[in-house]
Amino acid sequence: MRVALIMPPLTSAGPGSNSAFRFLHDLARGRPFWNPWIYPLVRRFGLVDFDFYPSNLVQLGTMLASTHQVRIFNFLLRDLEADVLAWRPEVLGFACPGGGNLLWIERKAKAWKARLRAAVVLGGVHVGLDPERSLLTTCADVVCRGEVDLVLPQVLDHLAGRNAAMPAEGVCYRRDGSVVLTPPAQVGDLGQLPVPKHELVDLAEYRSIGIEFSRGCPHLCDFCYLSGFERRVVWRYRPVARILEEIDHLAGMVPQGAATRLYFLDANVGGQEERLQDLLTGLIASRRKFPFWTGTTVGVSDKTLALLAEAGCSFLYTGLETGSVRQLAAIPKLGKLSRVERFIEAAADHGLSVSFNLMLLQPGETRADLAETLTLCRRLALRGRRGLGRRMGVSFYPHLFRPVPGTPLLARLVKDGWRPPSDFTAWGRFYEDLANGRLGGANFTADVRAKDLHQALSTLFLLNLGQVLGPGLSARILTGAAHALAARSTSALGS
Repeated sequence: MRVALIMPPLTSAGPGSNSAFRFLHDLARGRPFWNPWIYPLVRRFGLVDFDFYPSNLVQLGTMLASTHQVRIFNFLLRDLEADVLAWRPEVLGFACPGGGNLLWIERKAKAWKARLRAAVVLGGVHVGLDPERSLLTTCADVVCRGEVDLVLPQVLDHLAGRNAAMPAEGVCYRRDGSVVLTPPAQVGDLGQLPVPKHELVDLAEYRSIGIEFSRGCPHLCDFCYLSGFERRVVWRYRPVARILEEIDHLAGMVPQGAATRLYFLDANVGGQEERLQDLLTGLIASRRKFPFWTGTTVGVSDKTLALLAEAGCSFLYTGLETGSVRQLAAIPKLGKLSRVERFIEAAADHGLSVSFNLMLLQPGETRADLAETLTLCRRLALRGRRGLGRRMGVSFYPHLFRPVPGTPLLARLVKDGWRPPSDFTAWGRFYEDLANGRLGGANFTADVRAKDLHQALSTLFLLNLGQVLGPGLSARILTGAAHALAARSTSALGS
């Protein structure tokens, strides 16, 4: 069968999907190219980064390519509707990570299904955590749950009439008028998976290529999607030899002047530090010098940081979430803030830049909590500048808290009286409103206002920009402005 694997755009691409608030948030995250106002320009100059690489679809396409015709259509890059319709796929597989793009998915799936008479399969975090409502309130024939690498080929064999039975896990579908819900799938041994066929996409379109070392996480943060599955998503890793094989494969494929960096996209690449050290030692010994970025925790050892730098890593993402001592007490993985400052110093010693994920608008967050977060960011930014001189030492990546179906935190919000969106489309509207600053029913804080959020994002944008520019008069002016705004925000929030 002809199978189209579709990565949706970031937004619904409809009225109200972009705004000045969204642009400010994209600037504060250092991702202006995500914004529809800016993207056409940055793409022309080849500035699109790893966020756009459809790693999950490449892996799934690899599992299907031996028995089906597979094409990946990445709408993060551009509108490919004409290409989809011209190819006339028999199966439309949509990635549904969650966001305003759920509205786009519902709109396109319905129209294309009617026009092409194709089967619709939905997969991804959102539908995996809310499978029944996603099935019943969309035109989907099948909803996939969990890690369906080994399951999806069976689903397509069933749709093609080759297999009478559906898989016993990883799917939600209708049978004889009733909904059949199976447990989420999980690949116990990642060594079973073949090396991804990166040739399924045009590598010349990407600056960075996503690669996977592990899945799962040893932590169970109550806001994280990994905590939403009824089956715990334990930490597992791919054999080092398989990863080195994949990198060799890529080295022979990447066009001259195209992608030059890898991104290990794991939820927690250092879930077992000794396994990560095995990988890094293997990369160093093999002399494979693809530079890369990845994410880890602030508790990673100095030995691992040294190996990361030697193996070619230059940039680390890590979860800080908040600078509020009160809120940190509910996030055991971080411990004391002193660990964060030690982590910055250790990373700087090895020439590694660090980006801290922040989560604003957390349930119960107060204006005083937000003030503490901005104060900490100012202090960390100053440490980063001293530590790496001309290089971007420390940056910040602010998220807006959004409830995820199935998670313990969402269950607590419901217990406290919140009414979650009732169906797939309503979730899409909810996420799109939040992304554009239309907080309405999305503000779970104690007293943080939209004005406070705008000030916080502006402060973080200036702190990041001051780091990017490095030493010099313009950087000092911007950094001074950022610290002045942060101080003003902190004072106002604390009052």
